[in-house]
Amino acid sequence: MPITATELNQRALLFLGAGERDSVWREQEVEANQAIILSLHQLGRTIAEDESRFGQLQQDYTVTPDANGVANVATAVGALTGEADIIWESIRNGRVRTWDGTFIGNDLKYIPDTHDFEAYVLPGWQYYTLRGSRIYVRDSQGDYNTDKSNIVGDLLITANYTPSIGNIEQLPDDLIPEIIRIHAAMLATKFESKLINKPV
Repeated sequence: MPITATELNQRALLFLGAGERDSVWREQEVEANQAIILSLHQLGRTIAEDESRFGQLQQDYTVTPDANGVANVATAVGALTGEADIIWESIRNGRVRTWDGTFIGNDLKYIPDTHDFEAYVLPGWQYYTLRGSRIYVRDSQGDYNTDKSNIVGDLLITANYTPSIGNIEQLPDDLIPEIIRIHAAMLATKFESKLINKPV
């Protein structure tokens, strides 16, 4: 069942104040609201870094490499959320494919090292590497200077995203208890209070 930002605040504060008759947490809704963005950011990072669960918060992004085979993924807009919310470090856990607007092409192979990326590569594949928030692509027909302009069209990138207040209701149901715990822990840290590990 979807959760709203207001409900997230209320449930996190109830979680923190459980067992206390006159809990001070009930009066902290303004502060709780200010911490939601940090909590959602933490959830996105936690899921992106967990190899067994990173598929829970992934979506497709479309970017267009320039004539030098370079695209800025930080400005890419997600197909699900409609926001520029990509966790660009998570791209290597997802997929990068060519995309002409109708047909999805083959997966590009990830090469982590820049020198290896610009050196000789096995023919028959297309490749990418990441430098900061930019993705670099190349073909494998000749040398790097020729290959980097050989991939024409868009890239379809499947990667993790950071949820926002605007799309909080799209969170998968099985992540709702986790975001409540993360939000409660964030508030407990902010107010220097000890969080008791209770079930949500």
